[in-house]
Amino acid sequence: MGVLGFCMGGLLAYRSALRIPGLEAAVGFYGSGIARELGDPRCPTMLVFAGRDQYIPRAEVGAVVAHHPGSLVYPEAGHGFMRDGSDSYDPPAADDAWARMLAFLSEHLRSPATVA
Repeated sequence: MGVLGFCMGGLLAYRSALRIPGLEAAVGFYGSGIARELGDPRCPTMLVFAGRDQYIPRAEVGAVVAHHPGSLVYPEAGHGFMRDGSDSYDPPAADDAWARMLAFLSEHLRSPATVA
């Protein structure tokens, strides 16, 4: 089982990775507040941020990246860059982040058991 969240859900995905035993993967997109709760996730965790996020200060993103060096930051994207159809939608960043997220989840989530 994995968890995925956007905005406040990004923070909740990170909290889940820190606290819930048995998770296989967690992905958090532009979760504000993660820097105040930095820890060691119990499962593989992918964190994604926007470089021009008007809601998450750069210092906060920097603290997360320093603690979790594998975090992704899309320098030209703004908050909500994955939200297709909105003014903040950034197709190149969204396409790349989506592909990376799918690869990450494919790598870390077990396939459902087959029933004979």
